[in-house]
Amino acid sequence: MLEILGELGINPDENLGESFFLKRAKQLTQELITSKVAIKQDDGSVIVNLEEYGINYSNPARKKR
Repeated sequence: MLEILGELGINPDENLGESFFLKRAKQLTQELITSKVAIKQDDGSVIVNLEEYGINYSNPARKKR
């Protein structure tokens, strides 16, 4: 990735990938679940209900029963 950026003349001060954010993301997700801002579904997914903001959650991959 840095090689491609170099070819484009872009020299970032820092290169932070997914692994940099993973630990904090797990901590934040747990905080949201504990504070009941987020809900952990049976399938392990974590949902934040945004209906009060006019955003409805719909998971097309989820099987209807």
